[in-house]
Amino acid sequence: MEGGEKINTSEANNSCTIPREMDGLHLKPVACLESGEGLPYAPEDWPYPGDIWTWKVGKRVKASGYFQDRYLIAPKRLQETPRKKMWFLSKISLKDYIKTNFPEADINAFFSSFVWEIPAEFNSFFSSSEGKG
Repeated sequence: MEGGEKINTSEANNSCTIPREMDGLHLKPVACLESGEGLPYAPEDWPYPGDIWTWKVGKRVKASGYFQDRYLIAPKRLQETPRKKMWFLSKISLKDYIKTNFPEADINAFFSSFVWEIPAEFNSFFSSSEGKG
């Protein structure tokens, strides 16, 4: 570089990192196909106290380091049948469900109560066959 300019690589690298905490919630990166219940990646106590939603991620990871495919599964109390779980594959389908079934609900408050984007573990960026001779 001319004039002895140096690039501060630590600043450049830090701008691409995934936050470890958001609004006081610890954001633990997760593996492909992992699932869990409640916070930070799914609502708790909504729409009724004791209702805990389930989250699940797929295999695809965006360049940003977050999962492309993430799903929410409604609490048991909201399931229409015990055998078939109610999965939401997008924010749009979830918003439509809330507007239809809970018209008085504050949708912004609902989505503010948990983190929609789920960070992927570093190993999730690579296929299981990578690195094999």
